[in-house]
Amino acid sequence: MIVNTSADGSHRVVQLLNAIGSPLEVRMMDLEPLVCGMNSSHIVVSDEENIYVWQFRDPDVVLDLLDPISVQASRRETRDRIVHVDDIVRPDSPPSLVTHTAVTNDLICSLCLSEEFLFVARESGLLQLYRFAPLHLVGKMVLPSRVQSMAANSNSTRLSVVDVSGIMTVFHIDPMKLSLVPQKIAPEPNFEHKDVWNVRWSKDDPELFAVLEKSRMYIFRGTEAEEPVQSRACICKFKSLKVRALQLDDIMHDPERPRKEHVIEFETRELREARQALQNLSMKEAYMYVENHPHPKLWALLTEHALAQLDFDHAEMAVVRSKDYPAIQFVKRIKTLDDPQKQRAEIHTYYGRFDEAEKIYKEIDRKDLVLDLRYRLGDWFRVVQLVQEGGGDESHMQRAWENIGDFYADRQKWTKASQYYTQCRQLHKLAHILFLQEDYDLLAQLIPSAEHDKGLLLKIGEMLFAVGLGDEASRAFLAAGEARLAVAGCVQLHQWDSAVAIAEAHKLKDILPQLARHTKSLIESERLPEAIELYRKAGQHEEAARLLARLGQRAAATDPLRAKKFYVLSALEIEKYRKKKVALSDDGTAAVDMLLSEERAATSERVLDAAWRGAEAFHFFLLCQQHILHRNLPHALNVAMRLMEYDDLISPVDSYSLIALTAYLAKNFSICSKAFTRLEAAEQKDAQQQNQQEGGTPAVAGQLQFIDMTMDLDVSKQTGVAHRNNACSHGAAGGGSTGLSGTTTSLQLTNRSKGTALATQFKYPTVSLREPRRRFADLAAKIFTKHKPEDNSADRVKCPKCDAFVKEWASSCARCQKQLGVCIFTGRCITTEDFWQCAVCHHCIIDVEGDRFRNCPLCHTPMKHGARG
Repeated sequence: MIVNTSADGSHRVVQLLNAIGSPLEVRMMDLEPLVCGMNSSHIVVSDEENIYVWQFRDPDVVLDLLDPISVQASRRETRDRIVHVDDIVRPDSPPSLVTHTAVTNDLICSLCLSEEFLFVARESGLLQLYRFAPLHLVGKMVLPSRVQSMAANSNSTRLSVVDVSGIMTVFHIDPMKLSLVPQKIAPEPNFEHKDVWNVRWSKDDPELFAVLEKSRMYIFRGTEAEEPVQSRACICKFKSLKVRALQLDDIMHDPERPRKEHVIEFETRELREARQALQNLSMKEAYMYVENHPHPKLWALLTEHALAQLDFDHAEMAVVRSKDYPAIQFVKRIKTLDDPQKQRAEIHTYYGRFDEAEKIYKEIDRKDLVLDLRYRLGDWFRVVQLVQEGGGDESHMQRAWENIGDFYADRQKWTKASQYYTQCRQLHKLAHILFLQEDYDLLAQLIPSAEHDKGLLLKIGEMLFAVGLGDEASRAFLAAGEARLAVAGCVQLHQWDSAVAIAEAHKLKDILPQLARHTKSLIESERLPEAIELYRKAGQHEEAARLLARLGQRAAATDPLRAKKFYVLSALEIEKYRKKKVALSDDGTAAVDMLLSEERAATSERVLDAAWRGAEAFHFFLLCQQHILHRNLPHALNVAMRLMEYDDLISPVDSYSLIALTAYLAKNFSICSKAFTRLEAAEQKDAQQQNQQEGGTPAVAGQLQFIDMTMDLDVSKQTGVAHRNNACSHGAAGGGSTGLSGTTTSLQLTNRSKGTALATQFKYPTVSLREPRRRFADLAAKIFTKHKPEDNSADRVKCPKCDAFVKEWASSCARCQKQLGVCIFTGRCITTEDFWQCAVCHHCIIDVEGDRFRNCPLCHTPMKHGARG
């Protein structure tokens, strides 16, 4: 088949196809095909000047179409080349694929091939003959007219030529008298036919050829024609005294759905007369008739006729004359059978009459031979019927079901194939079908059934692993006793929790170092989120908590809300770690001992120990600003004073700036004064360090500023977007937040579902951290020249143990040292039993405040109001 591969048609592809149209091999060529031809070993394509020759099979290798090894051996060495029509091609000429154009005026008009020669006709009437293997020019002849088409017989001794006028003539070619000097040749005398449009020579008889003349078909032996037959079909094959033709006009009406009726076969007169002679003559006379008209097809007919009469002597002589070796072996075999009925059944089987053979076997009550016949034919549906009728045992049924499953699988009917594989318990093939159907649930259900077949279990594990089903694949690998394969699959799928669990259960020691190496590479490349996820999947909650705390420390200076989230996640991982350690031990005492030992080991780890403290610190830091925004100054002051316990997590400048601001707004100037004292101390320390670095450069006094900060916090559903945009115009870091000049933090609204907050307006002094030194000292001087350092109000609560009064933000009683609980919303001490405690983080809220929440303010776990203190 020749197809174009480019829009301009400059390149063509020559495809070698088999009998069902599947491509076997492909070649590219750079010439425009005008004529082409093919024999059993070569393909030839030519344009007006160049001839492309492709040897796709070695003609010297004996070919057996039923033996794939011989077919492959014959195609082991293929070669192609291009020759110019004017070149004198010799056996030693080097092959080339270069084309030449505009070299000659005598162009190619036609070509044809026989098994031995290539005939090339040119417009001047010159005929050039090339011999194959190797390709070389052997002769030139001059024809009397320009050729339109031509064909050679099977032994290259006769050549039929149809000229441009449609006149057919036949020329005799003597392969032994070829010469490179052009010689004129004359056609067969008294043999000329007009209006010829198709000629085909017989493949097995050099004297027979068929001719289509107008709407009639003639069959010639030599120059003698048989009676014509009406036909417009195009001849495609002439062999065994039969002409096969195609009705191309009818096929082209519906080329996608050709029918068998479009293929027509015509028998020659010789074949028809031979059939009649076999029916009317005795066996000896029939043998003499065929001997006088020898042909392989007639000897085959005589063999069949003799076998039908059980005349094995004449049958053996006939197959010897036809040189059919398999038929000779068949005749010898059936001669040894002792029963004529068996002989007749075998003869029917040999000639494809299987129903007649089965009928004979049943007549002699040999169901086993019927079953054997269907076995040899591969008719497995009939085998099932015979077994159900009592002609075989369960093993025959199992094999039949398996082969029926193969039948449907070859045709991609997976559902039916899986049904038959299930019936015959062919789990290997059933697993493959289920994998193709993507029915992974049923594939995983095969694991218990295949527990004694290690190869099948490994195959199922590989299939499930290929589609990412790590747990099911691990089950298969473990059932096969291959724990290392299960661990390797889980690692590749990043299912580290399963990998660690399997490794610990089977005492494999290489998984943890592998996990450590992988996470180390992630940490070194600053891919901490991926490392955290890896630790979580591997069940290494303590390592995940440590990395989350590290992220919280990094986010503390720039994004307090993000830092709080990281610390909460870190603390939750610690809780999972503790629960896992308790669950791993069956003995309660051992669990307590393990937990205590882990607690002691974690004491030295500041990151793990401070997980909830970090969450509390930034929770109070943000909560204080939220209370300020809602003008809930008592709660804001309580929460702000709690920040003094977290100097190791929050910068003192940030925390005491917020305490000073809150105390100033609450008019508790004594607390404000103490906060400024800490700020001035921090300022002086920074100034000393900077002087040491800069060589004692004096600081310049800061400037006091008063700003009006309006915080419009209407967070209702109707106006929330507009108000958040207004807040952003004041320098907010995110939606719903307002910047506080004079601090390094921002006011953030962390709970936007509590209705509408009225617009609040504050006026207070502030300082810019970008100003020169003494900014806090100057600001304090401005404030306390107007206000005395006295507290306006300082609420106190009674200690539940010793009845001493303590401040609301105290963490313990000063008299009896009793630890007091803290409300994570108001910051107040909890001195009664009326409070709600979170089941996850174990923090508390005063009962009167807890009813307004649906989730824990710290860890955001959904609240269950039945969980009271």
